Amino acid sequence: MSNAATRSRAPLWLRAVNKLERTIGEPLESALHSDPYFDLVTDVLRLRDIRRMREQLGRVERRLAELSKELEDSENGRGARAELGGA
Repeated sequence: MSNAATRSRAPLWLRAVNKLERTIGEPLESALHSDPYFDLVTDVLRLRDIRRMREQLGRVERRLAELSKELEDSENGRGARAELGGA
């Protein structure tokens, strides 16, 4: 039996759904297989990676500031003890 004969015997609701699916599906499939779409996806992924790297850099900078402060406090403490004749 041909495809056309099978479609003509399909219930009206199924034919309507199939027509709607093709009306929406074909342009959507075409867009999702296009170069601009893949370029967009690549750019979005790149931006996400950049955001993650900035967050990580921010954490590293905060930790570096903490360590610098601890070192400065430690050096100031040793300097004060040395002035008082301590070790």
